[in-house]
Amino acid sequence: MKRNILIWFIFLIIMISSISPILSTAMLKTDNPLPSNNNVIFFDKKTVNKNTIKLAIYHSKQDGSLNFTIKEIPMAEYQALRNNITKKISLTNIYDKPFESILEMLKVRGLINDNTRLEDIFDDKTSIVYNSTEYNLSIMEPFLAHFAPIILVGMGFGGGIGDKFGSLSGLLYSFGVIGLGGVLCIDALAKTIYIHYTFTFPLLFHLLSSFVGIMMFPVDFDFISSSGLPIFIYSNFIAIGHTALAIGFPIGY
Repeated sequence: MKRNILIWFIFLIIMISSISPILSTAMLKTDNPLPSNNNVIFFDKKTVNKNTIKLAIYHSKQDGSLNFTIKEIPMAEYQALRNNITKKISLTNIYDKPFESILEMLKVRGLINDNTRLEDIFDDKTSIVYNSTEYNLSIMEPFLAHFAPIILVGMGFGGGIGDKFGSLSGLLYSFGVIGLGGVLCIDALAKTIYIHYTFTFPLLFHLLSSFVGIMMFPVDFDFISSSGLPIFIYSNFIAIGHTALAIGFPIGY
């Protein structure tokens, strides 16, 4: 019974994403933070400026609190950022420090504060990121990592359980299938850096549990949030942080 429910839930996500993908952005009626009741009202999509995109950016902290902002940038700049992060992930080696450089990319575009540090995201796990020179490198191999620093960027579809606009539940669980993007994950226990990336094929599957860090979605197609259900869907995102459990594997590689 539980298996059938899970299959139907995944099928529903795929159908919704194929009918109305989040490949363009809708504009909020206000630039102020979202109201406390999480009811979000959007303009008609016919009035949307296709040359810009609004990102819902939230910083999930170690203590369970959450900072939420909305930033607007040109669509071309967002696409370039996404592509640059994917290329950075694909070129990573054991002597590289990709977390620092990707954090700098987000600062340059004004998506996060200039005074944001890796310590603000990873806390006591920062040493794992900086000491990555002793790690093995695994490219396009399936992985399962615990308490792992991770970077994700991509286009595809996904969903999760949690409330990305509030601090009640945060991101408890999320999964996604990436058709254009990359995943970089550091497993401290296995002393391995895992790298997945794709520009067309194969597809990349990832599953996260208890994500803490910075994640940003285009502000669009979030009708579920107004219902009060702790469910969200997405097809376009950037994230940098760490997770209690990360599972990833390429599909069709």
